[in-house]
Amino acid sequence: MKLTDAMALEFLPGEAFGGAYKKGDTFLTSASEALKQLSKMEPSFLASHLNGCAEFLRHNAGLLERFGSVLS
Repeated sequence: MKLTDAMALEFLPGEAFGGAYKKGDTFLTSASEALKQLSKMEPSFLASHLNGCAEFLRHNAGLLERFGSVLS
């Protein structure tokens, strides 16, 4: 799966959507759980951010050589 694929967000670790936990908070184990709690616009913001990170990684020749199928 490419980083630019819309479903790539669902494969992020659940911790990417959390912060510090208080006593009694629900521990997220997958991004799909967290994505269900977002507004309709928030996933598009996250996808844009992920694509920006992928663009930065594409400029690293070593990473592009090893992970070109994911970064392209």
